[in-house]
Amino acid sequence: MNVTEKINTFIAEYNNKLNQLNERIESSSKRVTEIEMEIKYISQKELPEASVQRVLSSESGLENKLKKTLIKLQTELEEKNEEVLILQNALQQYHFQAANELKQYQQLFKDERAIAMDKIYSKMMSKKREYVEAMKEEAEVLHQFQAVDLQIQLVEQAAGMKKDVYNIFTVDSAPMPSHLKRYNGIYLALTHEEVQKIIKKTPIDLGYLDKFKHTKNL
Repeated sequence: MNVTEKINTFIAEYNNKLNQLNERIESSSKRVTEIEMEIKYISQKELPEASVQRVLSSESGLENKLKKTLIKLQTELEEKNEEVLILQNALQQYHFQAANELKQYQQLFKDERAIAMDKIYSKMMSKKREYVEAMKEEAEVLHQFQAVDLQIQLVEQAAGMKKDVYNIFTVDSAPMPSHLKRYNGIYLALTHEEVQKIIKKTPIDLGYLDKFKHTKNL
């Protein structure tokens, strides 16, 4: 297992533990809110009504029961508030503990990434070289057509049918993506900005390449 794999395993365990702690905090916090609402309802509605009922009917059973319930809820509220506080402190401590544990991998990770980056960018350059060589190879046919066109013009000139001969080689590739329609969807260049977007996985429209997927049909 390389360093990156070890870190990914560590992060997976870290996130799993975080989820567990956050779920417990959320559950306890929800219970705190429920208890506070129960206490408020009993204190502001049920208990005052029970006290009035005791005065009118001399029956104190419900009032006593509600008072006991209040004491029980207040005790639970204190416990839950303390639990939330402990869990929050534990969560913060776990963040700190995990960050310290990760330090042992940092330099090894940097070294591993540096080696990988060198290899990956070298591969990209190799593919770029193949791309440039492919353009040069395919362009040979265009040069052949240009040579034939020139010969035709020379014959016409010799026959007096043409005064001037034009040997202008044009490249029918859009200078920028916005000019694609004018060049039948051909755009061979990649700007530095486009390269950055591709490598960084920033959204970029490469749909114009789709119709060239199947090279066997070309």
